[in-house]
Amino acid sequence: LLAAQAMWMRSLGRPLAGLASAAFLALHPSFIRFAVEARGYSLMLLFFVLTLWAIGRALRLGRKRDWLLVGIGQFLMMYSWKGAVYPLAFVNMVTGGRLLFGPAGSSAVRGPAVARWFAAGLLGAMVFIPLTTSSQLQLRKSIEVTRKRAKPMDAVWRDNLVSETLL
Repeated sequence: LLAAQAMWMRSLGRPLAGLASAAFLALHPSFIRFAVEARGYSLMLLFFVLTLWAIGRALRLGRKRDWLLVGIGQFLMMYSWKGAVYPLAFVNMVTGGRLLFGPAGSSAVRGPAVARWFAAGLLGAMVFIPLTTSSQLQLRKSIEVTRKRAKPMDAVWRDNLVSETLL
């Protein structure tokens, strides 16, 4: 994650900011605590940085392979930790706004870029949705059982109904 963040910032023309942010993260107590855990959110941070890097390249260069990397990155983010739906939704809103209303030339250039952005999102979703449908169905059963006062799973599963539906 630290190397990816430093290289991403370097690609943006800010090599010193990339080194400083990587050094800050490397020394931050929360990062040290969570980075060593074998959990999805620490891996999701790596995929988030790589996805942001791919989005930047795709917006700048407009190549199909960069948009393909965006779709793969979005899938990997969501698959590693479902809580990534919120930052990913925000990043997609900003990307869509940039494509539709940004200073990107004529509508002849915007059309293919918007189509590629949409296709990248669909690619990530097409791979992700079949893999998570079973957990959505399991969540519905959990709610039914929880209403009967039995608690087979932690109540957090029940509380995540909004994010599961957004997924």
